[in-house]
Amino acid sequence: MILLTIVIALAGAVVWAYMSKVDIVVSAQGHVVPIGGTKLVQAQEISTVRSIHVADGQHVQAGDVLVELDSTDSAADIEQFKLQRDEAAITAARLEAYIKAVQGKLFILPSKIGDLDPSLVAMHQSRLASDLASFKAQLGAFKAEHARQKASVARIRAEVEKLEELRPLVVSREANILHLMEQGYTPTSVWQQVKAQLIDVTHDRSIKAHQIEEAESQMLSVERKMEGLLADTLQLSYVRLVEAR
Repeated sequence: MILLTIVIALAGAVVWAYMSKVDIVVSAQGHVVPIGGTKLVQAQEISTVRSIHVADGQHVQAGDVLVELDSTDSAADIEQFKLQRDEAAITAARLEAYIKAVQGKLFILPSKIGDLDPSLVAMHQSRLASDLASFKAQLGAFKAEHARQKASVARIRAEVEKLEELRPLVVSREANILHLMEQGYTPTSVWQQVKAQLIDVTHDRSIKAHQIEEAESQMLSVERKMEGLLADTLQLSYVRLVEAR
């Protein structure tokens, strides 16, 4: 009977050991490491810390305010960026108006542009007027020189036409007096005077023709200078317009 009891107890122990689970507890020292590693929390901009809303070891969630920064510097930066934006906008508007004016097109720089500071707009209006006055002064000087050379060409051409009308008469007179001199009816001194007059007329005509060439060359030079002034002014203005934008 005792033997049977022992056998049954052993069989029960085997079944229990096979069917049940036993927790194993091990004691050891260690530290907890997060899966994602240590998280560095920092602001995008350098600023002064106004207040700290968490304590060391406190549990936080995404979106919680950890640190409050002083917004004074940021506000100043925002204001500076706004001023730079406004300056760029009004500068672009002024340059666009200037380019149109230089090209001879209708231009306008309104006294009010969006929410821009009226004093800033007024300053650029004055700048536009000053730049246009400077450009027109340079262009006006070239135009005045061109007009002077053109008038000089017209005057010299009129003198040449007069010499061309006079020359046939002097040539005919010189031939007649030469004939009379050869016949002994006119002294040589008279023929010499007429001959000298013919030489002067011919020489003057040659000089006038050379003066016309010089004046026309000056006109062409002035025209090229005006074209260069226009091209350089537009190129510089376009470069500044791109920079402003």
